[in-house]
Amino acid sequence: MLFVSLIIIISLTLYIISIHNSFIKKINAVKESKSGIKIQIKKKLDLIPNLLKVLQKYMSYEESLLKDLVKIREGSSIENTESLTTLNSDIDNIFKSAQLKVEAYPDLKSSEQFLSFNKELSSIETNIAAARRIFNMSVNSYNNSIQVFPNSILANIQKKTVEKLFSSENDDLLNKSLDIDFEKSK
Repeated sequence: MLFVSLIIIISLTLYIISIHNSFIKKINAVKESKSGIKIQIKKKLDLIPNLLKVLQKYMSYEESLLKDLVKIREGSSIENTESLTTLNSDIDNIFKSAQLKVEAYPDLKSSEQFLSFNKELSSIETNIAAARRIFNMSVNSYNNSIQVFPNSILANIQKKTVEKLFSSENDDLLNKSLDIDFEKSK
């Protein structure tokens, strides 16, 4: 009888350790995938000086756009999922505004620097979408693991909380890459 009790206690302990380790692996996957989003948004932020350089050559009197670009670049915070979402939306709005203003500058639209910027932005948008999908899959996996029975018992004891998905009030904006294709308007 003692032997059976000992086996049950050891099995239960190993099961609890296994669940705990699973939680750790999944939260680490969430952190890693969140880092992927941060890296891509940082790359997007790093494009702002390039855009500023190109725009300053052609748009010397478009002060408001240039000021907005500098403000976004300097005031960026990528610490939590909400600030990442807001920052990504702010950058997208600035780039869309730039796109509209560029329409008035035919020389800028055909500039090699601007076309290069456009290509890089498109690539980063694709990478952000991929990083976002990976992040959301990691978050779903983690959330499912802490919400299913019997894992939920241990998760409640350890005070595990549900992670938030990377989303926005305007998910269409985040899912869609920006259309800054000035080849069409030539």
